[in-house]
Amino acid sequence: MDEYETFINSMLTKSMITQKNYISKYNTLKALFNESASGAAPRTELKDVSQERVIEVLKEEYPNVNSQQGLMNIFIVIRKLYNMPVNELESYRKGNREMLKQSIIENNKVLTETLPEYEALLEYLNDLYQQKEWRAFIINYLLIYCNTRNQDLIADIVTKVADGKNPNKNFIVFQPKLKTATFIRNVYKTAHIVKPDDSITGYGPISIKIKNNLFAEALKQLLATGETELISNTNTLAYTIKKYTYKGLGEGNIFKIVVNHFRNDIDMLQQIAMNRGTSMAAMLQNYDIELKK
Repeated sequence: MDEYETFINSMLTKSMITQKNYISKYNTLKALFNESASGAAPRTELKDVSQERVIEVLKEEYPNVNSQQGLMNIFIVIRKLYNMPVNELESYRKGNREMLKQSIIENNKVLTETLPEYEALLEYLNDLYQQKEWRAFIINYLLIYCNTRNQDLIADIVTKVADGKNPNKNFIVFQPKLKTATFIRNVYKTAHIVKPDDSITGYGPISIKIKNNLFAEALKQLLATGETELISNTNTLAYTIKKYTYKGLGEGNIFKIVVNHFRNDIDMLQQIAMNRGTSMAAMLQNYDIELKK
């Protein structure tokens, strides 16, 4: 069994999304290291690339540290499959994490002076309702009150509980008579998490009940137009959602505003972290714009 087959077989218990992501990165690395072996025989096995060479090439070809991290994870997985040492790669990856952490802190310091207040988001939400911008209202309501990421908003709107059972999709199950909706997320960033030791964890399905008359009316009006998908164009997801948000802030900045607004309310922070599908420590490290070193 060659390296690729061994690699593929090691991922059979992982989600299809994770498998596709890992295979894409593997193919990228194969092309990169074949090309980088100038004047020599192409490297056909990634496990044969030394740790020093991995670090050297990734630093040169991918100045973005986040990109380095994702590709380096593939090397670590492969070397572990063959019981090969990964100490240098893990040490470099750890250093990158510290760099990313400091970068986040510095960027967030700038945001303390540029991001609007939480109340501005609520005023914008009210304006959307008054202007009967139903889709935009629903999207912003979920971003502000359910603390979603972009991917979470790829959801079907249904009016029967039985129609919201597919574990591979997200749903807004709307019950018109009760003026109640249940936002069910099965597919989102942290539903499945592949840890550094290659084990799988995650937060699983997240279900949030929404009892709000304005939200119910917006769903009713959107459904009346024949629309059953919250986001119809998912090819440019981030751009699509960003254009619906206040001053084009986008999902990440809205989440930072929400976290910062409730930064002294431990109960709300715990609820926000639960809604998001993350730990409170990770949330504050990445999204508390007043976090100091």
